[in-house]
Amino acid sequence: MLAIKARYDGRKVILPKEKRFPIGSVIIVFDMPAETDAERFDWQKLSVQNLASAYGANEPDYSKKLVKESNEEYKPLKKARSS
Repeated sequence: MLAIKARYDGRKVILPKEKRFPIGSVIIVFDMPAETDAERFDWQKLSVQNLASAYGANEPDYSKKLVKESNEEYKPLKKARSS
């Protein structure tokens, strides 16, 4: 079974352009309520917590010599000033 995200324009269900089904395919549609801002915030908070738990306070710094492939688009964040 495959789950894809589509939208309803008031007349028909609009599928992503890259997804097509053979003629005669049976498609099951679920009506899902829109995500609220509070729910989105909760998911973001959970993601940040899980990311923070992936790295300990005593993680080593890695030198550039250890990097096999660098990300050319990476821009380091400015460090916050301590007050």
